[in-house]
Amino acid sequence: MNDLNTLFPLGVTRIVCLCIIATLFFAAQFLRTRRWHHLIRAAATACFLLVLIDPDNKVLFYGTGILVGLLMIASFVVGAVYGRQDAKAEKAAKAAAEAAAQNGHSAEA
Repeated sequence: MNDLNTLFPLGVTRIVCLCIIATLFFAAQFLRTRRWHHLIRAAATACFLLVLIDPDNKVLFYGTGILVGLLMIASFVVGAVYGRQDAKAEKAAKAAAEAAAQNGHSAEA
């Protein structure tokens, strides 16, 4: 089905290196920030390497593409949901800090 030179124009070795680097980067980001979308992206990047098992297997080729696509969609959804929650929590914390500052000033007067 696919010649590896046309499937991976950069070369298989470079693709494997880029996937490993990206997977390690997203895993490190997850460990640093504890945001789940980074872990999902690390899994999606690592799953891309499944194509190398048998590039001529159409089921594996398209199944891996669907899996990676679904994981990336899940990553964006999870990131958007948690990002919105983080923004609300940050806004509430800022409002509480402002209220505490105003209460502190009014108590002194």
